[in-house]
Amino acid sequence: MAKQQEPTLSDVRERYEHWRSDKTSGNKIPEDLWRLARKLVGRYSPSKIRDRLRISSMQYKRYILQEQAEPPLKPEQQPFVSTSLNQVLSTVSAHPYISINCQDGTVLTINNLPIEQIGSLINQLLERFSCCK
Repeated sequence: MAKQQEPTLSDVRERYEHWRSDKTSGNKIPEDLWRLARKLVGRYSPSKIRDRLRISSMQYKRYILQEQAEPPLKPEQQPFVSTSLNQVLSTVSAHPYISINCQDGTVLTINNLPIEQIGSLINQLLERFSCCK
């Protein structure tokens, strides 16, 4: 089975122009055309893609660049990372900024707590907060 050839900027421009000639006023550019445009990234400069396809910088960023990035994980999909308290404490500054976000929306923020008190505080919080059990 032959590998499908990547579209050229000229090919994609023709598809965009054909769509524009047939569209009614106010229609958004269809997803299949954005998908084709995304295949041009890395092979053509952003300005050349925008100019030839007649799209704005905002459209380029919103529909081409952002769509290439993987969507962020939902909280329930994020992997749990296990580490020892000693590992964490060995990498922080003398007076760190700590923010703890619980699933129920509670946020605890602590500034300038001496590093030697952090371990004890974290252990106490884990014992008391229902969302951390």
